[in-house]
Amino acid sequence: MVGPWTYEDTGKYYREAVKRRPSFSGRRDMLQFTDRLPSTDDWTLPVLLQLNRTLRVLYNGPFNWDAFKKIVMQHILTDDVLDALKALPEDEQIPHLVQLVLDWACWDAPKEGAWPRDLSMRRYFVKWRRCEPFYFEADTHTDEDMERAADLFLDIWMANDRLHAATPVQFGEEKDFPGFTVYRVRDEAVTDAERLAAAQSKELYLNLQARGWAPERMDEPLQVGASVARPAKLPPPAGDIVICGPGMCAQCIKKRYLECRVPQDGGKPRCVACRVHKLGCEHKGKTMDALKKQSLEDDSDSREATPDPSQRSQRSGSESVVSESNKSAALTNASADSVPGPSGGRKRKSQGSRDKQKKAKRARK
Repeated sequence: MVGPWTYEDTGKYYREAVKRRPSFSGRRDMLQFTDRLPSTDDWTLPVLLQLNRTLRVLYNGPFNWDAFKKIVMQHILTDDVLDALKALPEDEQIPHLVQLVLDWACWDAPKEGAWPRDLSMRRYFVKWRRCEPFYFEADTHTDEDMERAADLFLDIWMANDRLHAATPVQFGEEKDFPGFTVYRVRDEAVTDAERLAAAQSKELYLNLQARGWAPERMDEPLQVGASVARPAKLPPPAGDIVICGPGMCAQCIKKRYLECRVPQDGGKPRCVACRVHKLGCEHKGKTMDALKKQSLEDDSDSREATPDPSQRSQRSGSESVVSESNKSAALTNASADSVPGPSGGRKRKSQGSRDKQKKAKRARK
């Protein structure tokens, strides 16, 4: 890559190429894998390097960016592979291309602190992270050159093995060895507002996840819910007991608020949002003293907590191909209590609705 083949071109070529290999008798759908992968605890560096080589076959093939993205997200980075990768310790040595694919599949902020809306996969991989593919040029490479490169992934698919040991060494893979490639973190490419929004989105996701309500996939990071107008009859907000994190009431978590404010008005504890929306509040059965203690504990936890690598938010990208110019399309905030999410791990990005935003705004080039 980068080459001229679309996903449709690729499928057409592979269907014809398989017919020329009479030894193949598989019944799998084109590009589908049913291989048994190592257990989560067995994803050692040699296994990760073999996965990196498979990704390099695609990265160095004649496929365009959309085709590369769809093949990787639909057929290589399936849920079992992603679960294994997200379970790796944060200090695990991960080959460079594997890391970039994982980055792109998830909503975890990169080292810059957030995903700028105009950042394309091409720019992130090549410009930001210095991961060079092999380029096919129309005036220097023949159709036969591109077919030979494409056949390497056909071999992997026919073997039904994403960790196919017979795959030859690939162009550029030596630079993918952990720690080899050095790049500059582009802090100036992300605004403080974008970093704040990314941090808030992660907090919202973790709050939902703690209750088992995190959406399984997200088209964009979660956004803070619209605030409510405080009723005039309530005492000043300075006297409120403020609860943050998973200890907020269920309604505030579902509505994606960052805090749950309980006025001290002499009545039974009930947060402002639940009063405004006329909903039952989980705090109603607690005492004010208990809520004050919880508020202090929450404040202490927020100062002392360190990030848990198993609780990262992730994008989902296995359902459909996305235009390379449209990675972070419009956010579809699925109902927080409608799709139970996994108990841990990065939150996968959803790619299905990103083309919708392309029609409204060319966000990624």
